[in-house]
Amino acid sequence: MTTQLRPTAGFPYSPLPPGIIRLVRLYAGTYLMCDLIIAHLDSLPPYEALSYCWGDSKDRFPITCNGVRGLAVTENLHSALKRLQLPNQPRLIWADAI
Repeated sequence: MTTQLRPTAGFPYSPLPPGIIRLVRLYAGTYLMCDLIIAHLDSLPPYEALSYCWGDSKDRFPITCNGVRGLAVTENLHSALKRLQLPNQPRLIWADAI
């Protein structure tokens, strides 16, 4: 089965059907940009799992996601994504609470 990745629509949380997870396609560069995508557990692309402490839910930073600046993530997740961002190639990451 071919893996099909497609951007998720909008940012409000909605439960996913069984067998599907959200991944973050973190773009290369210095400006934090990503896409939220969904992937089927039976045909996952290679990805990295990020483990981090959520931090204070009141300390939120907007990031550009799916072409829109407005996905609010915790300060700790923002810092982790900045550290994981590569200068010349994208990364595919699973991070809980996103």
